[in-house]
Amino acid sequence: MEELDTDTVHAAAKGEQKAFRQFYDHYAPFVWRVVYRAADGDRDCAAQVTQDVFVRAHRALAKFDSRYTVSTWLYRIAYNCAMTTVGRQRERWKRETAEAGEAADPVSTAGQAEARDMVRRILAGLTPDERFLLTAREVDGMSYEELEAVTGVSSGALRTRLSRIKESIREGGGHADQ
Repeated sequence: MEELDTDTVHAAAKGEQKAFRQFYDHYAPFVWRVVYRAADGDRDCAAQVTQDVFVRAHRALAKFDSRYTVSTWLYRIAYNCAMTTVGRQRERWKRETAEAGEAADPVSTAGQAEARDMVRRILAGLTPDERFLLTAREVDGMSYEELEAVTGVSSGALRTRLSRIKESIREGGGHADQ
């Protein structure tokens, strides 16, 4: 992801509203994608989590550690917010995902619908943390080092965990931790 210029980030950290608006406009689509996937497609939940992320970012921006990129820092905030919210709503999402899987999409072809349904079933079978890690690595293309910064878990442990998640998916099983 292309980072926002440092002058705007510093101005936003100093409380300049126009700069924070630019900060928000630049990073909101990125944060939305992250939390939307973690929320398993629940738009209301994703909107609430996205709002929470930027409230927390606004409060903590002055303490931003410039050793990291802003996107990695925001990803960590999004990760923490999403895991808190998703953890509370996991059962509701599983129910809604099952219901959404039953609804027909007349626009899509049978193959596309089948592929979407398969991905939905796979992701629904993962814990929120597993789903988040898998999409961060495989969809968003985050490096293991970036994931380490986001999760606080060593890159070696993340490699092992993601390997187990993928193996569990290949075997058609449930959670990799089981």
